[in-house]
Formats: sequence, structure tokens, C-alpha cells
Amino acid sequence: MYRFIQQFKVSITLCLLELWSNRMRTVITSFGIFLGAVSYLVNVAFIRGIDEDMKRNMEEIGGLSIVTIKKKTASTEEEKITFSTSQGIQLSEIDTIAKKLTYIKSTLPKADLEWEMIKANGKYTYTKPIAASREYLDAFNYEVEKGRTFTSNDYSSTLNICLIGKRIVETLFGNDSNCIGKKVTIFNKTFTIAGIIKTEDSGSWKSIQFIFPYSLYTYRFGQKNKGIDEISVKLISSDFAEKAITDITRMLKQMHRGIMDFEIEANLTKLDELRAASSGIKIMLSVISLITLCIGGISIMNIMFAALGDRIREIGIRKAMGARRVDLFFQFIIEAIIVSLVGGVPGILVGSSILFFPKGIFPYLPILTVQDFIVALCFTMICGIVAGFTPAFRAANMQPVEALRY
Repeated sequence: MYRFIQQFKVSITLCLLELWSNRMRTVITSFGIFLGAVSYLVNVAFIRGIDEDMKRNMEEIGGLSIVTIKKKTASTEEEKITFSTSQGIQLSEIDTIAKKLTYIKSTLPKADLEWEMIKANGKYTYTKPIAASREYLDAFNYEVEKGRTFTSNDYSSTLNICLIGKRIVETLFGNDSNCIGKKVTIFNKTFTIAGIIKTEDSGSWKSIQFIFPYSLYTYRFGQKNKGIDEISVKLISSDFAEKAITDITRMLKQMHRGIMDFEIEANLTKLDELRAASSGIKIMLSVISLITLCIGGISIMNIMFAALGDRIREIGIRKAMGARRVDLFFQFIIEAIIVSLVGGVPGILVGSSILFFPKGIFPYLPILTVQDFIVALCFTMICGIVAGFTPAFRAANMQPVEALRY
């Protein structure tokens, strides 16, 4: 062990002396690894950002345990005639199905209305009105930033009450702290603002929404016994998504006398589609990082072979003085690792700087973890080991007599 430590110290000293005496060559050689480390961290940051964006989108549409039943649009004349004989999707049908299927946690009635003008204080803007039940607001993670959300009394009464988004508030009132309890006009009716919908920024789609109770929608618009275009159900677990699609399709088809005038999709399927769409981007970014690191490794291997040719006599002298093959092998491996670290460590520092760019400058928010920095450092060292292996092996197997001739 003592001899190993001494030889290790000698190898480190010789490596540092060699690299310092050729410091410009060392810096230029390590530039490929520098670019590789930067590329790796930047690409990983965006890959994590894409995944986080998908997760955020899934949370906004209720998570993975949501199954949505939609009215199917007739694409042929035959379907138009067939669909006209069906009563369409009824809320009572979905409630009946939910009672029979124990893995359905709740139904989530909601109605999307057409874009509508909303007015207040002599100003106006356009909004996307939504009539939503309490279960829908809970499942789709709606929170109130100021004011309050709907209560049981709001759902049982016929008072015109609403929640509005930040951008609507900014347009109509300017200062959102003063708008709670004020009136807005929409559908030629006056609504009282109960709260402001919480959003991360004014660019969110929730910031332009106008929400009022679903019970008020059925009362004001006479939709109590009419077919609905879309309704969601929340499952107790996403594991039941495929079973829910099969069972709901079978039961709803039976209720509609064999007419398939509806479509069913699960958020779990949407996530798979998003992942498939983003997989191409992830593969491309990964390939770019790999190619950049390979180029850096080739540069190190090339310079190590050049250094081997310049130091043949040094190798012969060390072998004549008792250095073993393993000593020379580790000397060149350590030198290759140090060259990699000369480029890799600054590359990791520069790559991590992407986290400090202003928010919104990139389409996805870059995200890095401690694990990513450790992996980048390990890849840098592995790249040095691989690049230095062949030159180190050749140096270790040189014959002292032949080496001393140079």
C-alpha cells in the first residue's frame, strides 16, 4: 500500500509537470470535453424541463386518473342519421354508471361555452366561460388567489356569482385587490366576483377564464335535461384507466341502444402521446451530447499518442529505474483524466449557468439536480479513461532497451 501511494504521488507530479509545461496544448485539447460537459448539462436541463412541463400540463387537466367522455361528431351522412336517433350523453347516465363502477371516485360535470364579451367599468375583454361543478374544480386543481371559491350555498342558490382570471382582472380593473365583490356583465346578466383564479403567470390559459357554478348553468340556460358535449370522471387510481374505458363504453353503448355517438379517452393516454411526441427531441439532444463528448475523447486520445511519442525516452528511464507496467499505465490514465477534468469542470460550471437565465427566455424552464452534476463529472472522467487507455497500454508495454534508444 505504501509503495502504491508513493507511485501515485510520483505519477500525479509527473502528470502535472507535463501538462503545465504544455498548458496551451492541454487547454486546447480539453476544449472538446468542455463543450461536451456544457452540451450534456444544457440538454439534460431541457429534457427535465420538458418532463416537468408535461407533468404540469397533466396536473392542469386533472392528473392521470381522469377519463373523459365526449360527444362524437358525425363524419358521414349515415352517422348523422344514426346519431340523430340518440338522446346524446346525459349527466344522469354518467351518474348511474359512476354508482355501478366502484373504482369511479366522482363525476365532474362541466360545460365549455363559446367566447363571450365581459364588461365592467366601461371596459371590455373576451373570455372563455366555463360552468363547473365543485368536483371539477377540485379535480383540476383550481385554487383562488384572492377572495373565495364557491361554497355549497352557491351551488344550491340561483345567485349570479363567478371566479375570473388575472388577465381579465388586469384589463377590467387594473388593481386586482379591489375587484372582489364587484360586478361584471356577461351573457347580458350581472355577475358578482367571488374570487380570482390562482395562476403562475398571466400567460396561463386559466388567466382568461370566467367560471360560474354548473348548477347555475343548468338553471339559467335550461340545460338540465339536454345532452352534454363532454364530461369527465375521476378514478380512484390511474391503474383503472383501461378498465374504465372498456366498462364505460360497454355500458354507455347499451344505454344508447348500440349507437356509438361518443368517444372516451384517458389522461394516461394523453401522457403517452406527449411522451411519444417529445421522445424525438430527447433522442436528438442526447445524440448531440454523446457526439460532442466523443469528439472531446478523440482529441484527448490524439494528444496522448503525440505525448507518448515525445516521452519514449522518459518511459525507458523510468522502466530502467524499476517502474512497473502498472505504474506507467496509471500515469498515462491519470494524465488523461486530468486533461478531461481541465475541460469538464469549467464545462459543468458554464453548463449550470443556464439555470440563472431570466424566466421565460426559453420555451421550457431548465431544471438540473445534484445527480446531473455528479453524472456529468463521472462522464468526464470516464471519457478520459477510455481516451487514455490505448496510449497508456502502449506506454506500459514498451521495452526499456528500445525506449532508451530514442
